[in-house]
Amino acid sequence: MSTSKQDKEIISIEKTFQFIKVVAAAKKGIGNYNQKGYKEGLYGLNLIKFFNGSQQYRDLYVESSSTLLKNPEHSWIWLQDGVVIGNHLYFIPIVINSDLNQPEGLQFCVKGAALFKTPISNSKLVTAKSTQKMAPLLVEKDGSQWLFGNALMANTVQSGAKNPDGYIYIYGYKSTMGLRELVLARVKEENFEFFDDWKFFDGQTWNSDIFSSQPLLGHISCEMSVSQLLDGGNKGKYIAVYTYDTNTPYIAFSLADHPWGPFSNPQKIYHTPEQAKFKSTTYTYNAKAHPHLSNSKEILVTYNTNTYNFDHNMSSYLIYRPRFIRLLDTTK
Repeated sequence: MSTSKQDKEIISIEKTFQFIKVVAAAKKGIGNYNQKGYKEGLYGLNLIKFFNGSQQYRDLYVESSSTLLKNPEHSWIWLQDGVVIGNHLYFIPIVINSDLNQPEGLQFCVKGAALFKTPISNSKLVTAKSTQKMAPLLVEKDGSQWLFGNALMANTVQSGAKNPDGYIYIYGYKSTMGLRELVLARVKEENFEFFDDWKFFDGQTWNSDIFSSQPLLGHISCEMSVSQLLDGGNKGKYIAVYTYDTNTPYIAFSLADHPWGPFSNPQKIYHTPEQAKFKSTTYTYNAKAHPHLSNSKEILVTYNTNTYNFDHNMSSYLIYRPRFIRLLDTTK
């Protein structure tokens, strides 16, 4: 077995199994070890990849005979968006770590995404039975990064959709040199937890390759929303609400006939006043609609306010907090 990352060995199984056992011989120079005698090798799956034809399986359940113990990294989460499916509430938060090499106000890095699942019983969350696992929804290739989960839309009977198709639509963004563009995946509601069943929209069809996701709309924000209008002049259309270009003072929306578009050009509808009011390094970001708190003729929209300067943030409790506006007309 080669120890070079450039080399690879293909093992063709040619049968269907529910479980596969991988046994690696413990040799000096191959793998890592939990003691100096090289009697027990420790291996991860980072460089082991599983394929069914051309489809790579990214969502794997792994059991091992030994556990590598190390100090956990200090992480926190940003929830992104959530959805109720059956009797469970799901979130796809992003996992954040500190990065002190970045400038003040930006001293963090995105390490990945996760899936949180919480049961609902008698209309209450049973948080004691919540579970979580990492989600293979952050990938990079050719100078671009794809991240999914910034907006979720359930087009299901349970959600009250006008024309339900049984799919959960999972939006995300492709980042290239600071530009964020909307991308999309979908999966049947009963298979939401199984990432290898997700299909990604390439602009024409749905397929299993996450890198095939083609941009549907430019100039979006890290968090946003897509929902269906059930009344008014644009009844039946889908509205995307977002901060134009991530953290500018502009809130914008776009319309589409389908969850996958095509989306209209961004229409700026509101200029946030906080930068002019609080000065310094104040900025606004992550505008989104809240259809469950709205009607289609008067849409509740929130956005966040923050500052890159810690002392400035501590000088007033009015800075770092959400703001609320109402979108009254999508026909102009």
